[in-house]
Amino acid sequence: MELRKLNNKNKDDFHKTYISALTEGFVDFVPYKWISKFDSEFDKYIEELMADETNEKLICYLDNKSIGVVIYGKSTIENAKSDDALLDSIYFKKDFYGQGFAQKALEYAENDLIDKGYKKVFFWCSKENKRAWHFYVNNGYVPTEKKRDDLLDGKTFHNILFEKDLKVKK
Repeated sequence: MELRKLNNKNKDDFHKTYISALTEGFVDFVPYKWISKFDSEFDKYIEELMADETNEKLICYLDNKSIGVVIYGKSTIENAKSDDALLDSIYFKKDFYGQGFAQKALEYAENDLIDKGYKKVFFWCSKENKRAWHFYVNNGYVPTEKKRDDLLDGKTFHNILFEKDLKVKK
């Protein structure tokens, strides 16, 4: 798997992969109407992402085909410390589940955050997203007491903030 930074040349790959992975991964619990609306407004979202220099935006490629996306960087969580990071998204197309790609992407992101001086990483996870919940717990993330509810197309999603201390390389 190869990781490439988001740029003007590959933003269409990013868009297609992000929406495809989001739809395939969330279709069981996120209203499709919300995903469709997000897709139609994606150009605005991607321009905001590209302008935001506090986050890394990566596209994961296998044999020159985009299979996933990763977004992470400085934490935007209320009362965050300067050495707190936020893992925003790790999305892969369903055909690539269970093959270790998300694991490799997570390890890459965590190592990059360590190299940049971050000590702790946070991640919001919906209680409804059992697959992600188990993935992050199995990778050392611990649920905190902090909760957030999101309303997507009339449906409430209960999110829990996870955290993990990053191990500094010796």
